[in-house]
Amino acid sequence: MGAAQRRVRWGIERRLEFIEFRLFWEGHVNRGDLMAAFGISINQASTDLNRYLGMAPGNMVYDKSARTYVRGDRFEPLFLKPDPASYLSQLSGATASSPCF
Repeated sequence: MGAAQRRVRWGIERRLEFIEFRLFWEGHVNRGDLMAAFGISINQASTDLNRYLGMAPGNMVYDKSARTYVRGDRFEPLFLKPDPASYLSQLSGATASSPCF
């Protein structure tokens, strides 16, 4: 884990991991995803997306027509060690009220 990740609180780090998880596996993420997964306000979701964008500017780009952030061409994971078996395991254990990552 890099210095940038060590400076953020655990709750914020979990939300940043979620953003990266969604970008990597699903190719997109938006404020509503964060709000639904963590029960946070629209302002907090916007702050988290902007924080992630500041930490990894090449990882996501805002698509105005879709009103969502999409995975950037220069995506480089900061928090994840992508593993398909782990992804499938997380999907099978996910519930409607828990974040899937």
